[in-house]
Amino acid sequence: AHTKRDKQSFQLKIKVKFFRYAFHILLHDYYGHTELVTLGNSHPSLYEKNFSDYALEQFKRLEITSFQSKDELDDFFNLQQTQKIISQMFAAGVIRNALSRVSETYLLLDRALFLEENGYQVQVEEFFDYHISPRNIGITASLK
Repeated sequence: AHTKRDKQSFQLKIKVKFFRYAFHILLHDYYGHTELVTLGNSHPSLYEKNFSDYALEQFKRLEITSFQSKDELDDFFNLQQTQKIISQMFAAGVIRNALSRVSETYLLLDRALFLEENGYQVQVEEFFDYHISPRNIGITASLK
């Protein structure tokens, strides 16, 4: 979420998101899955293929029988309406990612102020390297 990426890894991330979002839409609209299904990680080489290859792999993993051909799956992915919805979902995700670090920091500072106002000695600090985990900020507090 908060990691820095080069252009190539960012383009892969975009394709991963587009395939995942499309598959979730497919499951919802065509297969009646109203609950979010966890897809897990796929090998990066799978995203070098067509959406149909990705979808068939996910169906296999989830033990769902696909009633669509490879061409029908690719046609679904390439539909203007599908691409529009995926683009909107992706844009929402970009906004969420851009604001998440600020929101998390704000919440931590608010909690720290609350603790301080209630008699605690508080420190907000980084506990480990940002590159290990971007969620590296925490609160330590002790009674004064």
